[in-house]
Amino acid sequence: AGRTGAAYAAQLGTMQANEEIDAVTTLGLSPMEYLVIPRLLALVVVMPFLVIFADMVGLVGGALVAAGMEVSFIQFITQARDAVSLTDVATGLVKSLVFAALIAIAGCQAGLQSGRTSAAVGDATTRAVVPRLIKSIDGVEQPSGAGEPLGMNENNMRQVRKGMYSVVNDRRGTGYRSRVIAEGVRMAGKSGTSQVRNITAAERARGVSRNEDLPWERRDHALFVAFAPYDKPRYAVSVLVEHGGGGSTAAAPIARDVILQAIYGGEPPLEAYPTADRGRIAEQQKALRAIQPQADFSGKDQA
Repeated sequence: AGRTGAAYAAQLGTMQANEEIDAVTTLGLSPMEYLVIPRLLALVVVMPFLVIFADMVGLVGGALVAAGMEVSFIQFITQARDAVSLTDVATGLVKSLVFAALIAIAGCQAGLQSGRTSAAVGDATTRAVVPRLIKSIDGVEQPSGAGEPLGMNENNMRQVRKGMYSVVNDRRGTGYRSRVIAEGVRMAGKSGTSQVRNITAAERARGVSRNEDLPWERRDHALFVAFAPYDKPRYAVSVLVEHGGGGSTAAAPIARDVILQAIYGGEPPLEAYPTADRGRIAEQQKALRAIQPQADFSGKDQA
């Protein structure tokens, strides 16, 4: 089961990384019908034969063990026939169909949800073979297993995390205005900007135009990635604001609001925001409550 599910995840994950699934969609074909259904049907058809083969091997193995205990082959067959009915065999075959479908669905889902890097394909393969069978017991979320280490130098990663922390929490950081001041939920992140137009030499000579002075479709894309809490990360978010301008001004506030919603399980307290922002945030929260008076802001899915 693990080998087959991991193989499906690796195959579809590799296709995702190589943009082959996008090509299938571009051709007007459904990835579900073209890639998932054939794998599902193949496993559902083959699994009962595999169960029958395993049953036969088990019978032969049992007969050999029984022979070593001075039980004749005829006696073994007679006892096995009395102990095992056709209903037991049929039940095993029906279960094999169900397990085949579950294995194929889990493997294909992990592959289709994979990212577009080799590391993401590896993560998808790991998720396919160590899924969480039970989400929670009495409200306590159960672990789903950890993936294999990526082989990155921990000292380097520590410096990266410190740098991302400074981006948001240092006064000179580009994301300082979008920081979280509540203790225990500090955010770390990195802003970015994606240029969408060519800047000519003539424009550089007279001064590059500001995003605010350009038509919307020629403004830069705003980017921001973040995680929180910094000490014990639980959530990560990536924000892209199309033609939003600077990442620190357009994308960072959105990332902060999403993370705070996730951490607090709903509307975050104003004390989590810098003092200068609390009035504006209070107005935004009031406007949201007026627009969605029946919304349940206590649910974790609000983020």
